[in-house]
Amino acid sequence: MGNRLSTLKPRFSSSPALLLLLAVIIHVSVVTASRPFERAECAAYITAEYNKTNGTRWNSSILFSIVNIFEPILTLYGCETICGAGTGWYPDIGPRLVDWFLPIFLLISNMQFPLIGTERFFLVLHLLGDPIDSTWSLLDKVDSWNRCYALAGKRKLANEADICCLTVIYAAQREFENISDDELEPTNINITLVRKTASELLRQRKNETLRTVFAVALYIFQVVSAFVPSVGASSSPSGGKIGTAMLLSWLVSVVMLSNTIGDLGSPAIVNVSVWSGALYSYRPNKGLSNSGWKLAAISALPVVIAFGTSFTVLEAGPTYFSCRSLFVIGASAYWGLSALLTYTFSRKAVQSCFSSGKHLWCVILVKDFLVAAPILGLIVASSCGYWNTCYCWGGGPVHGDNTKVPLNPTNIFNFNNGEFYPAIVGTGLGFQLIVFLVMLGFGWNGLRALGLRLPLLNWMTSWWWERRVVQGSDRLAPVAEAEPQWENRELSCMGIMNENQGGTQIKLGEE
Repeated sequence: MGNRLSTLKPRFSSSPALLLLLAVIIHVSVVTASRPFERAECAAYITAEYNKTNGTRWNSSILFSIVNIFEPILTLYGCETICGAGTGWYPDIGPRLVDWFLPIFLLISNMQFPLIGTERFFLVLHLLGDPIDSTWSLLDKVDSWNRCYALAGKRKLANEADICCLTVIYAAQREFENISDDELEPTNINITLVRKTASELLRQRKNETLRTVFAVALYIFQVVSAFVPSVGASSSPSGGKIGTAMLLSWLVSVVMLSNTIGDLGSPAIVNVSVWSGALYSYRPNKGLSNSGWKLAAISALPVVIAFGTSFTVLEAGPTYFSCRSLFVIGASAYWGLSALLTYTFSRKAVQSCFSSGKHLWCVILVKDFLVAAPILGLIVASSCGYWNTCYCWGGGPVHGDNTKVPLNPTNIFNFNNGEFYPAIVGTGLGFQLIVFLVMLGFGWNGLRALGLRLPLLNWMTSWWWERRVVQGSDRLAPVAEAEPQWENRELSCMGIMNENQGGTQIKLGEE
């Protein structure tokens, strides 16, 4: 073949984990002149030769073991010599991409973005280049609604519905006028105007949760079809395809959270600085104080779970720790570094010396592109056959020159496809849904006040909600006869908004 092991062996240094992705990107495991690695055809060829009376017999430098004639194990040198030293691109590239990346595309397209102009489309780039900061920003928005609810609860209003109407007003003031909690608290209110204004805001609030549920259901259906031949087209799932695709499974919880939060207002009423918080998944002014560190920790969970799911799938035999495992580690570390850079660039001390506002947003977008482009490119390439070589198939990053390449480990394939892969993928997606519920629980006060309708969850938490309403010396118990039903809160608050040329004017006092 003319290609020795030294030309194929990747040179991974002992650099920190953050450099792993760069090492994977610059590593080229193929020489274009090399014959591509065709594992199944090579296994059939070797088996056929040994079944012939005068067939070829290879020595130990080529054939490591042939205890079972149908499951030959080659040395790395033997695999490259007989099976091919190049990359074996999969013949079913089209179906692979459709099976896994079409549902992912649908998930991304269902991300809820505020209707404030073309800037919102760049949030897709921020989502893919910095999923941790995007999630943290969404949680920070919910946390601000929690604080608005707490402030409204101190006003000793007659019933819970009025507290929630005032919460809507406070949330709108924080978003449209960018004012602090201290500025909200002493505001004089007219409860009639509060109800009217809150009613209109809730009518204009955008929420596409049902549409997102369908997108998530399609994603889960595609996952099921990969393991059940009677449902999907593939009867032999690929660990390399599944493992790298599951690296994006954090989209499930993040997209569901985005649509649960929805969009407060419409283009007709928005009069707010885009770069300081109107983009729900980009809020540079958040910090680690108070509950900020909890939000940061929760926001990292979807990526951590996606990494764990992907890495565990790839750790299955026969490859075990392979080239794709290094990529998954590097990509996850790269996302972590991206979040750290966003947080650093967003500090006021750095902004004063570096950039702020729209200029900071542009810097963040450039950073996100440099993170998202190589990760997504390598995920697609990996699913199409990149790293499908003798070296990577045999776990070369661990074994080096002693790499052994099993060509047809049938028992391992059957176990992985029938039990291991479905269990790990199902567990990973289950944890993503659990994280979503944890996020809902963390922001329950604010989300419910802003009109979240989850009847089952409302019923399960009603006892806790009532305790929250009446607790504290500065709160009054709700008046039952005056409390409207939650499902019709936007009708019970009643009324219209007062508009001027600069946008909506939120009036709380006497006219």
